[in-house]
Amino acid sequence: MKPNAVTCLLLIFCVMNLFFGCSQRKAAPLPELERAEAVMFDHPDSALRILESMPMPADKEQHALWCLLVTQAKYKQYLPIPSDSLIRIAYDYYKPTDDARRKAMAALYMGGVNYDLKNIEKATAYYLEAKDGLEKITDYKLGYLIMSELAKLYLYRNLTDYALEVCKQAYAYAVKDESEEYEIASLKLLGRAYSIKSDLSKSIDYYNKALKKCDSLRLNKEFYEIKGELALVYSAFHQWDKALSLEKEVARYFPSAQSFYGIGVYYSNLQQYDSAYYYLTRALKTSNIYTKTGAYQSLLYLSRYPQYQKHMISFCDSLRFYEDSVQKLDKSKEIIAYQKNMTTKS
Repeated sequence: MKPNAVTCLLLIFCVMNLFFGCSQRKAAPLPELERAEAVMFDHPDSALRILESMPMPADKEQHALWCLLVTQAKYKQYLPIPSDSLIRIAYDYYKPTDDARRKAMAALYMGGVNYDLKNIEKATAYYLEAKDGLEKITDYKLGYLIMSELAKLYLYRNLTDYALEVCKQAYAYAVKDESEEYEIASLKLLGRAYSIKSDLSKSIDYYNKALKKCDSLRLNKEFYEIKGELALVYSAFHQWDKALSLEKEVARYFPSAQSFYGIGVYYSNLQQYDSAYYYLTRALKTSNIYTKTGAYQSLLYLSRYPQYQKHMISFCDSLRFYEDSVQKLDKSKEIIAYQKNMTTKS
């Protein structure tokens, strides 16, 4: 008995449906990717070890996720990322999909990598794209990360009104995420934003809130880092006594060439030149050429006074040497970034 036309059509439809269903079925998630993602926020170093020790995923979706997670792990550890080629694989894969969370994450790290590569306009566009993607998801941690990165970019460019808006949103996400660490970081960003707006009272208020949280959580390192930042705020408003008091407190617990340099500058502005000379010369005992350059600039300023005039030529020669070193270093960074950019394009 021959099958009629309707039966044939049904049979063809079933076969095609089976074929396309099989071809569109997602590959099972790789256990290494799941483990890496599970430990990412608390232990990005462990996540990176898992990702780099596993075989490269052949499946497109899993390969895109691998690229996203490797970039995230490196970015969280401040490891150098020479180009956006790796994260671009993830970004290009997720952009046309309905996976709003991965799409926003990929845009966030495209922004972060380009920001570090000094592609500021590109970074801004990617951050804004990530921000728009938050409307489709409920992920407070990711919301904080996107808003805080955008806030830093706006603060860097002195776009204070925009910065304040996203700083407040970053803080709101941090509170919803119940993350004390993110709340502290958001309060610091708000303090910076208000200091740039020349609102000293509000700036100090937010920094003090961050200090209070650090103190309650016994985060000593973060506590004194914030005090050092608050010292810079007071110095921006020429309140040298308060800046000096805070910086000396920082140096007492975490002595460093940078703290000694700050103390020397504050003493110099208070016209206490012997103390300034003492701390500025202590600041020279570092391998950081930027700190040395700043210290020699301040010491050259001191050499206008009789007791330090005998050092003027020495300070001047040293300053020239370190200024040349800074210029060469900055120039070499520009050349390396340019060469990597051209290599990526080719």
